[in-house]
Amino acid sequence: MNTRQIRLALLIVIVIVSIAALGFFAHIPREVFWPYFAMIVAFICGGLAVRKETAQPGWPQKLLALGPFFFAVPLAGFAAEHFVFNAAMVPMIPSWIPGRPVWLYLTGAALIAAAASIFLKRQVALSGTLLGIMILSFVVILHIPKVVANPRDRFAWAVAVRDFCFATAAFLLAAGHIRKRSGFTRDRIIFIAALIIGATLLFFSFEHFRHPEFLPGVPLRKVTPAYIPLPSFWGYATGLGLALGGIGIVTRWRSRQAAWGMGLLYAVLVLLIYLPVMLVSWFGSGSRIEGLNFFLDTLMFGGVVVILAGALRSTKEV
Repeated sequence: MNTRQIRLALLIVIVIVSIAALGFFAHIPREVFWPYFAMIVAFICGGLAVRKETAQPGWPQKLLALGPFFFAVPLAGFAAEHFVFNAAMVPMIPSWIPGRPVWLYLTGAALIAAAASIFLKRQVALSGTLLGIMILSFVVILHIPKVVANPRDRFAWAVAVRDFCFATAAFLLAAGHIRKRSGFTRDRIIFIAALIIGATLLFFSFEHFRHPEFLPGVPLRKVTPAYIPLPSFWGYATGLGLALGGIGIVTRWRSRQAAWGMGLLYAVLVLLIYLPVMLVSWFGSGSRIEGLNFFLDTLMFGGVVVILAGALRSTKEV
């Protein structure tokens, strides 16, 4: 390491230690502090990891370089929650699974390892495949039973298809580092992923037109706060954008541009909607963890569509 790298490493250590000390002396509850701390550390480390890629000329190239970053940062925040909310999360796991608390700790460790692998660009084929399998198991074991038990619960559907897209993006990252696996070429994986993600965007669009009063982006159980101006406008505008992007991706008509546009849309939503929601939840009377979760959820789904846009760049447009 040269002198500049050593100074940068020391600066990072000082910043991280300062944040940790601030949390200790400010008496922030550990259930709140550690997920935020993990997110901030991931932002710092991930930002350094992609600094060269984001230095490329042109906004499209910069956004494409940020796809894995958007996807990996939330993994660190969610990982911390698996450690500090272990007791509260155990009831979410079916009772027939033995050693439920242990599985939560293992999941947290796996999420941290996956985030580190993506940031460092080391063994991404392996980590992406394992991450995709793990998230897909969550869909099968946790989310699909809820959908089957109550098919009219639109939020259960939204969570299930959202996590299915998270798994799809993990497989896309793995496919980007391997030419062939189990008989599937990279182009076939991208084709299937585009259909899944495009169909999900159309489903989300439909939900936004039906219920524009809810937070835009991923249709979850949270009404847009009154301090956000024109809440219904955001719902309808997002629904229209998702419909156009989903159609473009599914039909493969300018699908790369459509996916890039979806990434830009989610980046705007994160900055203009979910960042204020998270900050208000921190300084206001709302749940700090809820604000963080909505921020991370939307950021991660933005990473999904940007990863797809980057993958489509190497395929032939139909």
